[in-house]
This record gives sequence, structure tokens and C-alpha cells, in this order.
Amino acid sequence: MLPGWWLQVHRWVKTRLEREGALVRVDLLPISDLPPEVDLLIVAPEVLHGAREHAPEVECVAITPDDYPRQVVEVLAHLRDRGWYAVGEPSPSEAPKPRIVRHVGYERVE
Repeated sequence: MLPGWWLQVHRWVKTRLEREGALVRVDLLPISDLPPEVDLLIVAPEVLHGAREHAPEVECVAITPDDYPRQVVEVLAHLRDRGWYAVGEPSPSEAPKPRIVRHVGYERVE
């Protein structure tokens, strides 16, 4: 089970890249199930050594729970400066679809 702060790291990375229009895929996967086309792993410090052993050819970055928002911004700025991802408009098929949800009080109405 993942700690809540790590789910926030994933959300921060994914949201920031989407806002910039980056044409990348951000997944939350076990290290043992990585696809072959991974370029970067962002991991918690306690699994950094295992990540480097499992994927030695992939760059690994550790982010700590104490100040993860600042660390995410720094990592993404570093990647952008190095030209690691392209920035552009997502295609209409990839754009998020609007979702309308109705509630009566606290009850969701389908």
C-alpha cells in the first residue's frame, strides 16, 4: 500500500505536465512491472537503491515527503531545460472529457 503523500507526488507530476501540454505518459507502476520504454523513475528515497538495481539504464530521482511540491517543480524544470519532453497541444481524443455529476444532498444521483 502506498502512502498518501506518494499519491500526491504522482498527481502533482501528472497535473503539472498536463498543464504544460507535455506529450508524455505518467504512470504509477510497481518497479517490477516497468515497460521497456521508461526514461525516468521518480521514487521515494527508501526504494531508490532497488529502482537503480532493477532498471540500471533508467535515470532515477528520489523525492522525499517533507517538501515534495517544491521537489516536483525542480525536477520538472530540470527535465524541461534538458529537452526531455515535447510541449504541445493534446489531440482532441486525448483531451479530458467533461463530466457532469448530480447530487441531492450528499447522495449521488445517477
